[in-house]
Amino acid sequence: MSHFMDKNFLLYNDTAKKLFFDGADDAVLFNLTQIEDVSMNATVDNNEVLDAMQNVIMTIEKAKNMEIAGNASFFDMALLGAQWGSGVEDSSATVKFAVPCFETYTYKADATTHELKHEIATGSLGTGIAKYAYKLNKDGSIAKKYEYVADTATADKFSMATTGNKTTFTPPTGSQDGDMFLIAYEYEANETNKASRVVDNAEVSAKSGRLMIECLFRDICNKEIMYYGYAVCDNAQVDGNVDVSLTTDGKHPFTIKAMPAYCAEEKNLLTFVIPDVA
Repeated sequence: MSHFMDKNFLLYNDTAKKLFFDGADDAVLFNLTQIEDVSMNATVDNNEVLDAMQNVIMTIEKAKNMEIAGNASFFDMALLGAQWGSGVEDSSATVKFAVPCFETYTYKADATTHELKHEIATGSLGTGIAKYAYKLNKDGSIAKKYEYVADTATADKFSMATTGNKTTFTPPTGSQDGDMFLIAYEYEANETNKASRVVDNAEVSAKSGRLMIECLFRDICNKEIMYYGYAVCDNAQVDGNVDVSLTTDGKHPFTIKAMPAYCAEEKNLLTFVIPDVA
């Protein structure tokens, strides 16, 4: 027996996907698959038309607005890149940037040097945060600060050297077996040492483009029958106001504003489409 699809009465089940396409080249900027508490909020400004007795004879709607808001279940680099406007930048042969690294090293009497996880360029040895190393207490707090020396390590200074793409750390003389040191430095991310970054630049605005939300519905008469629906905004603006809680149960909130395409013939804010095919 054929089943009649009543599009007027569908049970919302879930938001399956939320894709945001770059307004410049239509590439996907972010794809949210784990999202919660999604809402669509439409508002209008009502202008009342009054007669001479101040009776309301008509209400004219102006300034329609639409916002789509929700929470990504996890911290999302691509979403943050769209909110900050910079996108996600991956290191390469042409894109290079500094990456911090904090290493904790336990001195062993039979191994007088320690090889760092990453290479420090020779010209950067003993500069910036790598100018100092720190002896740690058992609880991880800092017990003593030591300064870098380009020559041989002394009782008050440590040394580092880079040879053959490897950087070694030599602790101060007189170090005892089991002494712990904190070594803070920056290394270069490039085509070999891969890293990704998102930058909040004061001169860059949040991304704009096209928003498409895929929703899943259940038939009002038979919950086993499911349908897809799509909310489409052709002129969407990511809101750059974001408050991300860096906790294990924290969510990544987002707000996207739907705006009419000013140069288009139709000034649509949002279109909701439900295909016949289940």
